Amino acid sequence: MHLLNKVALPIFWKITRKYLLFTGCWTDWFDRDNPSGTGDFEILRKLHKENPGKICNNPLQIQVLTTGGQPVSCTGDIIDTSDTEKGFICKNSDQRKGRCSDYKVRFLCPIDFCAPPPGCWTDWFGRDNPSGKGDFEILRKLHKENPGKICNNPLQIQVLTTGGQPVSSTGDIIDTSDTEKGFICKNSDQKRGRCSDYKVRFLCPIDFCAPPPGCWTDWFDRDNPSLKGDFEILVKLQNENPGKICNNPLQIQVLTTGWLPVSSTGDIID
Repeated sequence: MHLLNKVALPIFWKITRKYLLFTGCWTDWFDRDNPSGTGDFEILRKLHKENPGKICNNPLQIQVLTTGGQPVSCTGDIIDTSDTEKGFICKNSDQRKGRCSDYKVRFLCPIDFCAPPPGCWTDWFGRDNPSGKGDFEILRKLHKENPGKICNNPLQIQVLTTGGQPVSSTGDIIDTSDTEKGFICKNSDQKRGRCSDYKVRFLCPIDFCAPPPGCWTDWFDRDNPSLKGDFEILVKLQNENPGKICNNPLQIQVLTTGWLPVSSTGDIID
């Protein structure tokens, strides 16, 4: 019995450790490229940008099949790269037949990615359109234009076209898509010269979804834009309305005097 334990326990822990290490979930399948050019390049960095929030930062495994569902070994292709750092690369120049098969990839992500922290999604925001330099859904500006509607440190970002299509379906080259800057698509990066029109939303922590119990003050309008602008300064509002505003408010809400949200005005908020 003692000998059995000495042999069996290390094997048990090795299997258990391996199981725990690779416990997670597979992403959807992605096929961002085809071999009509120099090959089939399913680059992880680009897949991240084109599919925000759908692939973890550090995948545990990569799985590759042809778009017809066949394993790579059946194709006879010479594969340049297939890993969880770069993604998958098959170069046409490496093939005897002169062309790679068409591939799709997916990634195994850790269990904490499969079950993200509890929270809530914000509303959708579309503050820009690609009529100028591109579509710039900048988080800092979204914060200013939608006070109290987006948490300070979002957990995830989700991006769709205004028609509800995923980024990957557009073919657009995305400059930025993260929870620090927000989303940027530049017209100058696109072959067709123009980005699609996008909207974004953010996953916020549970304490943002259920703020501490409290009460809203009355509405205050101490200034109007007849001079330098509209300055609703908190310290002045407190001085002018003693006892009506708490010392440390939890949130601010802003509307026009006609009850429209800031985002509908097009104003740049300081």
